Amino acid sequence: MSIKNRLRVAASALLRRDWSPWDDKWYTPFWPGGETHAGVNLNEATSLTIVAVYACVNLLASDIGTLPLPVYQQNRPRSRKRAEEHPLYRLLHDEPNSELTSVVWRQTMMAHTLLWGNGYSEIEFDRSGKPRALWLLPTWRVKPKRTVERRELYYELKLIDGGVVNIPPYALFHIPALSLTGTAGLSPVRQAMEALGLAKAAEEMGARLFGKGANLGGIIQHPGTLSKEGATRLEESLNENYTGLGKAYRIMLLEEGMKWEKAGVNPEEAQFLETRRFQRGEIASLFRIPPHMIGDTEKSTSWGTGIEQQNIGYVQHTLRPWLVLWEQEIKRKLFRGDGDHFAEFVVDGLLRGDIKSRYEAYQIARQNGWMNADDIRELENMNPLPGGQGQIYLVPLNMIPAQKAGEDIEPSDSNNRSLPDAEQRAVSGAILRKRTAESWEKVFTDAAGRVVEREKQNVSRAVKKHLGSGDIDGWSSWLEDFYRDFPGYIRRQIEPPVQGLAEAIYPLAANEINGDEKVTDEARRFISDYTDGFGKRYAESSRNQLGAVMKEAMDAGGDIGEGVLGRLDEWERKRPGEVALNETVRLSNAVAREVFLVGGFNIGWQRIDDCPVCRELHGQVRGPGQYFIGKDEVLIAEGDGDIRVYRGIYHAPAHKGCTCQVIPVK
Repeated sequence: MSIKNRLRVAASALLRRDWSPWDDKWYTPFWPGGETHAGVNLNEATSLTIVAVYACVNLLASDIGTLPLPVYQQNRPRSRKRAEEHPLYRLLHDEPNSELTSVVWRQTMMAHTLLWGNGYSEIEFDRSGKPRALWLLPTWRVKPKRTVERRELYYELKLIDGGVVNIPPYALFHIPALSLTGTAGLSPVRQAMEALGLAKAAEEMGARLFGKGANLGGIIQHPGTLSKEGATRLEESLNENYTGLGKAYRIMLLEEGMKWEKAGVNPEEAQFLETRRFQRGEIASLFRIPPHMIGDTEKSTSWGTGIEQQNIGYVQHTLRPWLVLWEQEIKRKLFRGDGDHFAEFVVDGLLRGDIKSRYEAYQIARQNGWMNADDIRELENMNPLPGGQGQIYLVPLNMIPAQKAGEDIEPSDSNNRSLPDAEQRAVSGAILRKRTAESWEKVFTDAAGRVVEREKQNVSRAVKKHLGSGDIDGWSSWLEDFYRDFPGYIRRQIEPPVQGLAEAIYPLAANEINGDEKVTDEARRFISDYTDGFGKRYAESSRNQLGAVMKEAMDAGGDIGEGVLGRLDEWERKRPGEVALNETVRLSNAVAREVFLVGGFNIGWQRIDDCPVCRELHGQVRGPGQYFIGKDEVLIAEGDGDIRVYRGIYHAPAHKGCTCQVIPVK
């Protein structure tokens, strides 16, 4: 009989019988329990009766057992696809043998490793020498050994009937814990036996306290000498009526002049509960588990980014080493000689943040071109878009080589095609900046939407509180206080998109004047000041609009609260998009203007998309500190009426919907 067939028969004979470390007679002498200094006997199996140990082992074993484990084929460097037709795909992802699912097999392997320090499975081969099944082995029956003559490694498996089978390393799938020899892992339970013994002792102490303790919390004093009969009656009375958890805190009837004095130390004062908490943390650290994941949330919140980051840290620092260990053993033992295939755990689901964080990450990935819509929909368990629409990858214009910034962009105005090269380049640069700004509109819309949502919540509550009772003065005072502080919140929401768009526009503008594309400290201060300015402008606009609504309602004798709520609803529908359009144009022009002025250029107004309102501004040039339109001036709009400007305008937008750009002019 060949060694492969003999191994299969030996393991099958062992596995066809029910075995467990509790009833395996051979287990006791090989893995005996030890008495700890706390007076508790423990071994790997009985340590699971400690709740924290069970929780840690169950968590790690279940996570590794339930993570998807597909097989991939590597077609070329940095390119791979799932190889569902590969024989090992079914073995690892679905069913390692005819008796177990992949989940149960991996769970059990990890439980063995976390308790005994090693998880073993025999590899069954087919006639061609390829793995076709994986059979669990009881780790307490396997010992690594070396031959006397050549010191070659093999594993000794002791069978239930007393026989022994020697298994070569290539036929044994082995997941070890931390090892000092490289051939066998150390048992975490054995290494921390005293800590586990203390935890078990504290647990038993609590059980005995409530199961047998007479919870009287005091001492009985007799004025004289208690007779033998009296002592017997007292003992019987205590045992019958006052001992045990269900009889705690009953009223005791005393006789023969006996008196009661309160005494005793409760468990918390005796540091009993603190000991149990401390040991729970010790056990969590043994398995590298964040305490909150096994129910210890005393020193942490159960919600929020702190817990979310701890969960991500658990994946990176606890799960990841185990997953790499599994993946390398799979590659070494099961894909031997197959350089084109490998197996890899999928941990994306465990790293998923809240929906807002995920969508923002998807947005960045989509806009920067490394994910398409179908990639994102697959991660969210959604079907692909019909007709292959989701297979398109977006390429951000601002990421093309700077020296090619204007090569493939033609100005929209046909008359510009006969412009000199310098002007042609300036116009092309303006169009590129406009397109870049447009690509950021969605990000600005989301940020502005959060601002409007917070604003609506707060203002609505104030309307109910003050205007509902007719407290006009209280409403006015609240309005001033709220919009004095609100710019701080606005800044926190708008700062990321402002910084992102500004840093995208800066090198484009610098390239137009052959300047340094590196964002300077002065430019960063300008961006910061712009962010502050936006918050103040937004808050001022809101306060003025609500003030106007209030005045209009009072003049007409209407309901102020109704008018305010109506304006809030309007903001919710329209304002995020309007803010996004205006601010992307305003910010892109503000950054470009700053770059051009620092570079020693004047500023020209470039009309984009044949904007009819800005026809008279097209081609005008201004120097540092000069407005294109001064405060309270009138902008003549053909066919749409005149537009009064309430603050000086250095650059576009000059009106709602304006997409014009500034250009450098010598």
